[in-house]
Amino acid sequence: MTLCTERIRTLDDIRAFLDGSEAADITPHGREAAYAFIERALVRFRYHLGLSRAGKGLVREFLAKVTGYSDSQLSRLIARQRRTGRIRDHRLRPPARPFATVYTTADAVLLAEVDEAFGQLSGPATKRILWRQYHVFGDERFKRPVGISNGHIYNLRGRRAYRSARTTFRATRGAISSIGKRRRPRPEGRPGFVRVDTVHSGDRDGEKGAYVINMIDEVTQFQQLAAVPRITEHFMVPVLAALVGAFPFRVLGFHADNGSEYINHRVAAMLNKLRVEEFTKSRPRRSNDNALVESKNGNVVRRWLGHSHIPEHLAPPANAFLRDFLSPSTITGPASSPSRSRSPTGAAVGSTPRNWS
Repeated sequence: MTLCTERIRTLDDIRAFLDGSEAADITPHGREAAYAFIERALVRFRYHLGLSRAGKGLVREFLAKVTGYSDSQLSRLIARQRRTGRIRDHRLRPPARPFATVYTTADAVLLAEVDEAFGQLSGPATKRILWRQYHVFGDERFKRPVGISNGHIYNLRGRRAYRSARTTFRATRGAISSIGKRRRPRPEGRPGFVRVDTVHSGDRDGEKGAYVINMIDEVTQFQQLAAVPRITEHFMVPVLAALVGAFPFRVLGFHADNGSEYINHRVAAMLNKLRVEEFTKSRPRRSNDNALVESKNGNVVRRWLGHSHIPEHLAPPANAFLRDFLSPSTITGPASSPSRSRSPTGAAVGSTPRNWS
């Protein structure tokens, strides 16, 4: 800040300003204006010409409060004003006696070419290559870097010219997971190949919303729905097991997208325990692999639950609605059995245990 210091000319004025009893007009400034203000204040209060120690401390406190500089920074500026009589910013100016540049930008680019050809070897090995290029093969481009030290090779590798010459671009590699087969299911007219997806009700005011699990058979269009507060293994595994067990036929295949709530070892172990033969997941850039359940997300889930936020604590009543009212009404075709009662987990009550062998 640049202070209008016309009214502050004595140490008593500084004391009044520091105590807050004296008003002052302050306007923004840059570094050069701050340096000029410090220089004028030191001259006005005769900082180096007989000012007492207490007065110097008062002036330093005044300068620190106005400029916001630290004690060490003010000490350097005051010492510079006493030594040269002026305070100037030398940051944007070149040094008065700069060090001589031995290795140029062309040498950094040449080193990048060598590293690209030989695979960026160690310092001693790279130095030997540079020596051979000049002394054995007679390449004049290596005349200057032939005597470079091992440590300075790494300094050249840190330059911007070197990094620009060595910039390479690679396509993003997807994470490889051994869980599930990456292909679309092939039911061939047989029921029991289900597709599953998760519908999130969104967040509001930092509070997470509930999740709706949508599971549908590809052939019979038999659909099961459930709601969970979170998509962790603690909630997902028992609900998925209940939904698989609620189908009136044996589930032969389980297909999901690449979400981690489905592609994990706990879900794979649960499907293996239920004797599900196929566990498949969608392929990259193949949006139709899970298109059936995606269409049901909008036609059924969003149609009945809407796009509104459902808080986590309302997941149990939402699950009761989906289990007792919405799931029976979404059963179509010969597999319909809306009169069958279900347990709170969603599995059929009183049904005969299935033989998965």
